[in-house]
Amino acid sequence: MLLRSVAIVAAIAFLGAAEPSWRTPGACITPSGTLCRTLVYESSGWVNRGWGFHAVERYRDQITEAVRRDGAALLRISHRSFKFYLFPSEQYDRSRVVFPVRHQTLEIEHSLKQFRDMGGVWSFVEFWTDEPDCSKRAASAGETWRKTGEQPVVAGIRAVEYLYETADQRVVQRIAFAPSLGCTAVAFTLSERNASGLPVSEDTLKLVFATLAEPDRTLFTIPAGYQETRSEEPWPYISMNNFPGEITTTGFSLPEE
Repeated sequence: MLLRSVAIVAAIAFLGAAEPSWRTPGACITPSGTLCRTLVYESSGWVNRGWGFHAVERYRDQITEAVRRDGAALLRISHRSFKFYLFPSEQYDRSRVVFPVRHQTLEIEHSLKQFRDMGGVWSFVEFWTDEPDCSKRAASAGETWRKTGEQPVVAGIRAVEYLYETADQRVVQRIAFAPSLGCTAVAFTLSERNASGLPVSEDTLKLVFATLAEPDRTLFTIPAGYQETRSEEPWPYISMNNFPGEITTTGFSLPEE
């Protein structure tokens, strides 16, 4: 319920502001004022919890977000993780699809070929800002930010890169925000070294595909042969509240009061 309230307040504030730069003639706009879109990210990471490869845990994800003109929204996370670097430890492929017009939210577990009705209209955190350099979004993601001067083009979309690092430079974070996507993050890296200077962990997120138009309708359909199950079915918990590029707080952000 809190997430729904936050989304509503953000949407009201957003719509009450001046016309954003992406609201151009012919643009496909969602009810929240953002662009219709399909964005696909790849994410991966690893952490060494000891010495040698026997203590390395790693993961690889593909994350898809899609939003339609009528407000229907999708988040799909396909995840695989490994212990001891090579041995599979967890795998899932889940979608959450929200249909505001139908007042319905579905979850689809592709690895089980099952789906369930979550009841009512859920929401994803989605807060775009209209900034030429995304400095306000960068400031919310960490208090020690600075521009690198780089403007990478990620999946065909120009971004502005910011750097965050600790005083001893053992923890380094880079985020590239895209002004044309409301300062959504299109690339992210976080790396950490120990006191000896050896790398101990790394996490990455990168946009690999982007279409700024009405999404393919098949993304919002339940595949043939999937069975409906009760919402109380004990599927493993997965956090599916945020779109992947909605990076507004990190380990470099100021503590919440």
